[in-house]
Amino acid sequence: MKLHQTQLERHENSLFRHENDKLRAENVSLRDAMRNLICTNCGCPAIIGEISLEEQHLRIENACLKDELDKFLGRLITSIGGPIPPQVPNYSLGGPIPR
Repeated sequence: MKLHQTQLERHENSLFRHENDKLRAENVSLRDAMRNLICTNCGCPAIIGEISLEEQHLRIENACLKDELDKFLGRLITSIGGPIPPQVPNYSLGGPIPR
């Protein structure tokens, strides 16, 4: 009886080791995949968990300011009845804003 129990325990240990090896291999492949993530918006390599809360707020604020600028430029175009004059740069396309 004891011999049968020992064999059963060895078999279970073998199954657990095999399952553990599979999980380790899956873990390694997931880590590799996470290292090679690409941002779906810009195509650049993605950075996970490295964006600070302040940067997130600044990005949200930046998006709101761009929307506000687009609305303003739309009203400006409507009020002057034509395209934006050359001295008023068009930043609504998301280009860099000079400092």
